[in-house]
Amino acid sequence: MKLEGLAGIWIVVSFLLGQGVALGGVLITSRGQSKREQAARDAERERSLRDRREAFELEHLKDVHEALSSLLSVAELNIRLWCTWHRRNASRIHSLTPDEQAEHEQDMSAVEERAREVEREVNTHVEQLNKLGGLLLVDRLRLHVGTATRQYERLELMLGEDGPDDAEQALPEALRQLRAARSVVADRIREVYA
Repeated sequence: MKLEGLAGIWIVVSFLLGQGVALGGVLITSRGQSKREQAARDAERERSLRDRREAFELEHLKDVHEALSSLLSVAELNIRLWCTWHRRNASRIHSLTPDEQAEHEQDMSAVEERAREVEREVNTHVEQLNKLGGLLLVDRLRLHVGTATRQYERLELMLGEDGPDDAEQALPEALRQLRAARSVVADRIREVYA
């Protein structure tokens, strides 16, 4: 009887041990599955965040590139028109006849009107670049675009303070800086796409 009692206990203990091992296996498997699922969710969240960041950056890079291209299309004309206006404004008109003075005034008015029209367009692009520049995620791009834009803006001050000759001499370098900034932005766009 003692043997039978022991056998019964052994059966119960074996059963409980088997159930414990099975339950432990399920818990270990479940824990591992939970960790894998959490790691997958984290990886998906990081990928989604990276994709949103790249989409945001790409959109702003395109906008900055477009604004730089638009500025470059009118930047030189703007400075050259104002140089012409300043030179003609400084020319001696008191030696002209009344008809020549009237023609000179009409010419000056036409140059000024065209210069103001182009200047409004330039100011729109510069303002847009100043707004968008702060949204650039890469510091070196922000620096490039900001430096180029400020250098171009200084030309307008130079016209009034130093005269048209100095502004015209500084114009090629300012345009080179704008083109270089546009090139750096285009390089970054290609990096993001790659």
